[in-house]
Amino acid sequence: MKFSIYLLLVAFSVNLMNAQELGEYKSDVTKFGTKKFSDANSRVFISEFNVHYQIYNEIIDFKQGGKMFHKGVKGDATAEIAVGLGGVSEEALINTTDKLYKEFITTLESKGFELVGIDEASKTESYSDWSKEKGGVVRKSLVPGLVSVSPNNYDYFIERNNKGNEKKKKGPLAMIGANSHKNNLSDELNDAVVATVNLYIVFTEYGNTWSPGAAKLKIKPNLRLVDQYAIVNKKEKKGFVQFKGAQTADNVSSKISFISGKQGMNPKASFIGILKKPLEINGVVNEDKIVSYARGGMDNVGTTNAFYTIYSADSKNVKELKTLEVDGNAFADGAYLAGQKMIQEQTSSFLSSF
Repeated sequence: MKFSIYLLLVAFSVNLMNAQELGEYKSDVTKFGTKKFSDANSRVFISEFNVHYQIYNEIIDFKQGGKMFHKGVKGDATAEIAVGLGGVSEEALINTTDKLYKEFITTLESKGFELVGIDEASKTESYSDWSKEKGGVVRKSLVPGLVSVSPNNYDYFIERNNKGNEKKKKGPLAMIGANSHKNNLSDELNDAVVATVNLYIVFTEYGNTWSPGAAKLKIKPNLRLVDQYAIVNKKEKKGFVQFKGAQTADNVSSKISFISGKQGMNPKASFIGILKKPLEINGVVNEDKIVSYARGGMDNVGTTNAFYTIYSADSKNVKELKTLEVDGNAFADGAYLAGQKMIQEQTSSFLSSF
């Protein structure tokens, strides 16, 4: 009896320690017609299940030099930061994603839901020109610096462009197009629930970079499950012309959604769960700030002869390179706890809404 009590106390202590690794959890839900989920005949197709992990980030700031207000010239200034994570293994990322997926389908099946197989979905018009892929691998994300992982024993579809690469939806209408596709899919599967899970584990956070006349960057490492966030990266040079300091910005959002049926542009029933604020994962990444600062040289005297004055100022380029070594197991455990928290909370909320 004493041994049993001891085990319970140990389990409680471990759970308490795990809970303390995460910050405050705040979620938000948008739902419509949830009572109509009963028309889905307890069938669910998981069209997406991805955990996206940021492992690298490279950013740049450029300030153009030239003539100064009174006289003289100032050189160009370029500041760059390249930071990556060390110690993270592919196996740990896959295992973490596997655990989250198994718990997700176990919860759905325990409530009487039957999973719609990939073979049935492949016969729909929605996926007629999409290619089928297998999970259980770490693949390069469409967002620079991220890798995406789908679980083992899980097949999914991706849309490819005319070069055979995964197609990336761009612009403000990308999300509308994605939702419309899933609405059609549910309709083709006899109003089955179409579930999507996309979680983003990010470790960089950008600080205030304002500095008059200078290039400045600041990154505060902060491991977290993001709510909505714009991931910035130095733009890779393509073609002959590219503006100095050009960057990309990819908006990402951790989201769990369930929709069913088609009714015009909107589904008959929808449930979309997001975070109100990032879910912090503490104690894994060194949170010391990384700063890169460059100010171009100035020449307000010049070299003068009898006819003219020549000004010359040096340009300055500063690049900070940093690898943040982490405990791979601690990173995987933190990602699992954050993902588990969101999936459990949002799935339970969905199941109780109809």
